[in-house]
Amino acid sequence: MVPARENPYRVDRLDGLRFVAHEPGVSAEEVVQRFRTRGWRGSIVGPHGSGKSTLLRELGDAAAAEGAALWRPFVNRSTPWRSRRIEPPAASTVWAIDGWCHLPPTRRRRLRRLARARDAAILGTAHACGWGLPVVHRTRSTPAVLAALRAQLGDAAGGGEAELLAASSEGVRGALLALYDRAAGR
Repeated sequence: MVPARENPYRVDRLDGLRFVAHEPGVSAEEVVQRFRTRGWRGSIVGPHGSGKSTLLRELGDAAAAEGAALWRPFVNRSTPWRSRRIEPPAASTVWAIDGWCHLPPTRRRRLRRLARARDAAILGTAHACGWGLPVVHRTRSTPAVLAALRAQLGDAAGGGEAELLAASSEGVRGALLALYDRAAGR
């Protein structure tokens, strides 16, 4: 049993993980290039816990590092309907919307029109399709992705990734949380 502050799978460590693509050779930089060629409009599509938010965070960080005014709203299934009426600040130039698929259709249409009018880049995450934005990357939970993330966390033991994913309904994220519980002796 490992105390929480020493658990390699604690939340502050998971929040620092870098994006790992399920296809060899794909990097966040390549996804930025796809985003650029699609007119700075795009979506990251994949199942729960497959790395969409991690990739969105990295792309947003890269845009901010280049001087973009970043707007990062978060919407999920638990967000009250009235709170989904998000509105970007006038000065924002890159909109990284985590939970694009959870916005009402009228709000997505409004944001797409507003992004064009303001010449803002818009990138969102979705589970099944782009919901009006072209798909720039699809994420998947694979044993290789889980193994690479475990290596980032310094877990030299590794192994059993396929079984961990099979037992998780939340993809890689769920497998990492199961590893936290395992390290905590639960």
